[in-house]
Amino acid sequence: MSDHPEANIPLIDVYIGGHLVADEPKLANGRPKWNPFATQSPDAPIRMPEISGEGEYHSLAANVVVKTTKNTLLAFAEGRRNDLDDFGDIDIVVRRSSDFGRTWSDIQMVHKFGDGQIGNPTPIIDQETGRIYLLSCTSVEEELKILAGSSYREVWFSYSDDDGVTWSEERNISSMARREDWYWYATGPAVGIQIQSGKYQGRLVVPANHSYLEEDGTSVYACHSLYSDDKGETWKIGSTSGPGGNETQIAEVADDLLMQDIRLQTHLTGCRAYRYSRDGGETWDEMRTDESRPCTKTQGSIISLSQRPDGVHNTLLVCNAAPIETRRAVNQREHLVVRMSTDGGKTWPRSYVVEPASAGYNTLVEIDEHRIGVFYDRRPRTSFRTFYLEDLRPEG
Repeated sequence: MSDHPEANIPLIDVYIGGHLVADEPKLANGRPKWNPFATQSPDAPIRMPEISGEGEYHSLAANVVVKTTKNTLLAFAEGRRNDLDDFGDIDIVVRRSSDFGRTWSDIQMVHKFGDGQIGNPTPIIDQETGRIYLLSCTSVEEELKILAGSSYREVWFSYSDDDGVTWSEERNISSMARREDWYWYATGPAVGIQIQSGKYQGRLVVPANHSYLEEDGTSVYACHSLYSDDKGETWKIGSTSGPGGNETQIAEVADDLLMQDIRLQTHLTGCRAYRYSRDGGETWDEMRTDESRPCTKTQGSIISLSQRPDGVHNTLLVCNAAPIETRRAVNQREHLVVRMSTDGGKTWPRSYVVEPASAGYNTLVEIDEHRIGVFYDRRPRTSFRTFYLEDLRPEG
């Protein structure tokens, strides 16, 4: 099988309620000629692939996609059996694609937590061995009760050595991954990374967030990171952000430089936040807001591409819901936008609208040197779309 897809896959809608629902194909109205890394990709036919299989889940959420070292796409999600609620009988499930998103396997259950909730799947690909690590969290109570301090979430770790077909038994790593006064806890939901260059090459780094209680009983969200230098045997906690940081994802920007892209939870600013680490995720700069990247109150994603066009910084892509009237409707999840930076996240001059309508949680994946995939939430459906890097146009 070629490392490069023969055709672009514009949109796949998967409705997990007994059948597949697909949108009408959209016409390609002219393709810009700009490409930051190579000559223009050939035009590709637009076609709607079919996905076989019916699941026993009402809906999917917390969508995460990764590409393994064998070029398999793994689309993880929370399989919610009864309804759309964030708490209930929820499993971690996965679909596989060996043809870059044209077709997908039936749903496979990865982990189950009785009739309780296991979620926030956060996979990491070990580029050295091909092993796939997976972190997740479990709950026995709903979020509001956990935030009030009545219980806490636990953190789990497993792995696969056969390209995601089978998984090891889960291991509880809560004693290493959370502090005693943290109640709510969530890894991702997004991908973790293995650092590929610099002093900390090979380290596993995981985005995470938690809640704690102020002296007056007020619950506060903040984000942090986890890191491991021994392939997940032991984990350490990176420094905590200021109040308001929530779901995050981490990308490698350059040698010995990481960026954490952050959902602001307790805010009315309507934009993303970020911070940098220069020691592999152990300590982080102060969290700052980026008003050039509007965002509703929802999860977003960031990835680092393999190309370094200027020889210094990796190319970064971010994706989040950015409604036109964001500052007046911070809870509206729509208008999913991808932005590109080649200067370490200082500026984001090019963008592409993946989905103009309803869209929320998402994960980006680099398919090849020309194409990017996005797996995103359109409740109660989930969608997978690919686009060309050359589709990113200058703003303004």
